[in-house]
Amino acid sequence: MRLKVEDREIFSPDERQSNVEVWLGRAPHTYLGHDEENITAFKEILANIRDADVDVFIFLRQEYSWGRLLITEDTFGKILDSCNAFPEFNDHVSSFAFKTSDCDEHFATCDRRVHVSAQAGQEDHNCYELCYLLRYPARHGRKSGYPFSLRQTAVYQRFDDVRKTSKWIFVQAPDDFSDELRTSLSSGNQERSPKDIHRCAFALAEQEWRDYICYLDAELRVLEEKALFVDVDVYSECDYLVAFADSQKLQRLRRRLVKCKEVLDCCLEIALRCQTHWQDLCSRGMLESGEDNAELGSYISRIKTHKRGIEAIQEHTEGIATLLSQILNYRNENMIVKSNEALNKNSDAMREIAIAAKADNELISVLIGKSQNDSHTVKVLTYIALIYLPASLVAEIFNSNLIQTTNGEPEAVGTHLVLSRSFWLYPSITLGLMVLTFVPIFGLLFNDRRLRRLPLKLLGNNKERD
Repeated sequence: MRLKVEDREIFSPDERQSNVEVWLGRAPHTYLGHDEENITAFKEILANIRDADVDVFIFLRQEYSWGRLLITEDTFGKILDSCNAFPEFNDHVSSFAFKTSDCDEHFATCDRRVHVSAQAGQEDHNCYELCYLLRYPARHGRKSGYPFSLRQTAVYQRFDDVRKTSKWIFVQAPDDFSDELRTSLSSGNQERSPKDIHRCAFALAEQEWRDYICYLDAELRVLEEKALFVDVDVYSECDYLVAFADSQKLQRLRRRLVKCKEVLDCCLEIALRCQTHWQDLCSRGMLESGEDNAELGSYISRIKTHKRGIEAIQEHTEGIATLLSQILNYRNENMIVKSNEALNKNSDAMREIAIAAKADNELISVLIGKSQNDSHTVKVLTYIALIYLPASLVAEIFNSNLIQTTNGEPEAVGTHLVLSRSFWLYPSITLGLMVLTFVPIFGLLFNDRRLRRLPLKLLGNNKERD
């Protein structure tokens, strides 16, 4: 086998996790790896598949959409050997590898091969092989999140022209398809043409496209309504809220549309390849030419219709993307203009504040000048008071009992001044009080000068260090 990715990422590593359903004609068998009796029976079935004279249907499943196949590499190899499948089928199986993100989603094609014996009656019978990988939308059933997801299924057929039997392998087939095929097999309808099975697979893969496209269109209409009817100048709580998140949502929608268009192109190409394949088989005589291809033609027509719908939505997204971008740019420019206006208003306010501060400073300067003039006046008045203080003091002394007049002989000696015996207390107390008054004053003046000189001294030391 040639696989495009590591085998351990495709197949289950544990045989006990295997879950394979095999139908030999009307006889169903489900292979579960944890059942020993089941394993023995499955080995016998594999041995009988190659030479079976009835149609063989094999269903392979995944753990989940991005999970590994519920089959080991060894068991899968035995199935391919029993069906004698051509190597191209492995490329389709490799698309079901374990994934953690959307990757390897661009591969979807159709491969065919016709084997024609050189001479009739040889051991190698005339046969053909056909396989393809279909992608389709489906509802995942979860209550939250995006309601649709893109699924994929692989179909392989090997038709034996002598026995008129086919060996089928379906990888992750839709549940509706599996149920319909089981119902048809269990009812004994073995005359069903292989083309009918292919057309059934195409029809079931197409049935959700219309709903999916309508959902995408509804998503776009929400964004379109915002873009067309939002008021770009005045925002209110009742208006639409248009933000950059809408552009992101639109880009996610555009990405889905691109993927849908690619998937539809692949589906259309696969259908056309199958149509060409059946026409080739008819020309070789390996298929009845009278079989109706109307259902396949209807499928091709529907796929083209879905593709036109996707293309129309894509055209609308281009215009809405441009409109949203213009709205956001306009609002951004408008916001810049308003910000500049606010900055200009702030500058004007700061200028007015500076002018008012300047006027206040001038007023303070005037008040300081007046205070200085008042202090000069006080000094002058103080000096005048000091000048007149001795005279007042002398007058007080003469009016006190410290100086007395004595009358001598009226004829010989006139009236004269005589100091009192307690006169010495006056100058002593006065000088002491003056000393007690001026010592604190001179001390405070000295301390104030020292504190004023200290910052200048520190500044000089810092300059010397620099």
